[in-house]
Amino acid sequence: MGNGEFTARLNFLKLLGVTLLSAIEEFLHRGQTQEGWSLETTRAYQSDLRQFSELMSRESVNEVAGLTPAKLRVFSSHLFDGLEASSRARKLSTIRSFLKHARLAGWIKRDLGRLVTLPKQSKKLPNTFKPEELLRILNAIPKQTWIDARDLAMIDLLYGCGLRVSELTSLNRAQVLERRGWLRVFGKGAKERFVPIPEGTLKNLDAYLECEVPKGDESLFPNRGGTRMTQRSVARLLVKRLILAAQLHPDHLDPTKRIHPHALRHSFATHLLSAGANLRSIQELLGHASLSTTERYTHLDFGHLEDAYRASHPLWKKTSSS
Repeated sequence: MGNGEFTARLNFLKLLGVTLLSAIEEFLHRGQTQEGWSLETTRAYQSDLRQFSELMSRESVNEVAGLTPAKLRVFSSHLFDGLEASSRARKLSTIRSFLKHARLAGWIKRDLGRLVTLPKQSKKLPNTFKPEELLRILNAIPKQTWIDARDLAMIDLLYGCGLRVSELTSLNRAQVLERRGWLRVFGKGAKERFVPIPEGTLKNLDAYLECEVPKGDESLFPNRGGTRMTQRSVARLLVKRLILAAQLHPDHLDPTKRIHPHALRHSFATHLLSAGANLRSIQELLGHASLSTTERYTHLDFGHLEDAYRASHPLWKKTSSS
């Protein structure tokens, strides 16, 4: 849809008196077609806005013009029932984005989004693997089937290139074959970046590319049916490989450890920082729009330094033993 057609559609909605449901549909449509939202991002917005519209309907608000500060406070207070601060913040951030869009589209006259306050969140440091843990997981994967080769290449790419899980599952074969030793990645908002592939990772990727995989779509990592793997499938296979590796190394790996594939990306950034890489370079490799997002890894690295200090400094040992 071109900008002219999109503007005409907005003007048409203005004349009708915009219902909340039609405004939400328009907002989601714009995000997908003009902002380059991924499928996962669209689903998250859709889920949050569905909850918002259902509550507003119970409050007898069926049109965008019926939204008021009081109604927004009702929704905010509703979110305190059993939700963590991070979940509340995400949902309220969605509502703010929607209200900003509604103001720009002319559906409401006040910038109600400014009245939506996000809850303060405790800064949780991301889970990471130690380098030796990752090596044990990778080495524990047998090299017998194309599934083994696929899982090894996937886990190695997540860590070796610092990919988001969504970036991994959206990869097509053409993205790794067009430039030797480099990976073309489309991140959030379809933002493109090139990431170098470490030599060891490239070796495992080459071994996988030589395998005969099920015929299907153009995805780099298909499932047994030949279709693109989901993020949930990647999470399950990582847990499976972690448990198998823990059985081989019971003294070094905890099979009950709650871990998410994103921990591999966190590990990538943390290990680069520990090795002396500068934040700007890490920001570019991760595809972060803001340097402040990358800076959280400095807190994690300082945590490792504090652990080393406590374990080795004579004054700390003396204080601990007294």
